[in-house]
This record gives sequence, C-alpha cells and structure tokens, in this order.
Amino acid sequence: MVGLIIASHGEFCEGLKKTAEMFTGPIAQCRALPLQPGMTGEAYDVILEEAIDALDEGQGVVVMTDLKGGTPFNRCAGMVFRGKRIRVLTGMNLPMVMSVGLMLDRNIPMEEIAKEALEAAASGISAINKD
Repeated sequence: MVGLIIASHGEFCEGLKKTAEMFTGPIAQCRALPLQPGMTGEAYDVILEEAIDALDEGQGVVVMTDLKGGTPFNRCAGMVFRGKRIRVLTGMNLPMVMSVGLMLDRNIPMEEIAKEALEAAASGISAINKD
C-alpha cells in the first residue's frame, strides 16, 4: 500500500485530514505533519523521516504540502535527494486529499496516485460568476 503524508505550516494539515475523513472515512497509512512555530528544519526532518519510514511498505509515499517554497515543501523535497521513495506534491486542497485517501488501499502505483491527486486538485478549483 502507498502511504500518504500531509505536511503544512501549523495545524492546516491536521484539519485537512480530519475534514477529508468526514467524506472518506478513516484514511489508512496517512499522517499529518504540522510544522509548529519555532520548530527548526532539522527537527522537522526527524519527524518527516520517521513518518516516511513508517508508512513506506515498499510502494512509496505520496507527500502533499501546503506551499511551494515553504519549509514543509523544502524539507520534503530534500528527502527525495536522500533517496526516500516519495513523490512530493504542493498546493494541496481538500479534493486532492480525498482523492488520494480513496485510492491508497486499492494497490495503485504511487505515480498514478500522484497524477490523479494533481488532477483532483485542479478540478476542485473554479470561480462562480453571476454573469
């Protein structure tokens, strides 16, 4: 099974996971990793690496982050260069988390899950006008 990490500044990731689970039910093999105020990048690396190692059952881990260029994104991207079997996505939103949450236990390859996540994120964004 592919694992899922939801990483963000503050508790955004925890709220997003809880909200997604209102629709999907419990998401197995998923951890929310908030970067707390004052936490160093090195301290975040420790919890991130522990989570990746715990969730990777051989098929990899999809990692979603809130903001490209932010500390959670940068630290997650750094794990790629440490040889971790992960796919880092950024700009996460609720449709993205829900989509992945529903695919994790279906033996779908990590790259396909990542592709579907990006499509779900994009299709979940729209503007409604009166005109």
